Amino acid sequence: AFNNDGNKMISISDDLSLILYQHNLNHNLNQIGAWNVINTYKKVHNRSIYCISWLDDYIITGSGDNMINISSLDNNQLINRLNLTSAHGGDINSIQLFKENENNYYVLSASDDEIIKLWQIIED
Repeated sequence: AFNNDGNKMISISDDLSLILYQHNLNHNLNQIGAWNVINTYKKVHNRSIYCISWLDDYIITGSGDNMINISSLDNNQLINRLNLTSAHGGDINSIQLFKENENNYYVLSASDDEIIKLWQIIED
């Protein structure tokens, strides 16, 4: 997943981690060495992470632990905002974050339980 500016990206993995990369401005995007590892975030979930979506300040992940994790980045540190434990009755295979307007964010999630859910993010 890429940030809005396209200069950072996050990868997901079976090893329960996320890796944050930043574009190396001395290389074209498709060259070796174009992306530098900035940080690795371990054990974000309890099972393999299958999907990620990143929009504005929100980074949303879904995994084999049936949980949706909502996080944000602050100075390249991952800040956990909310864990929706038992969000589904099976592995979460697809997740998409979108916004209706500046204040209304939504998450669509799909799972092996054959259910698609729509979640609204409400900031206090």
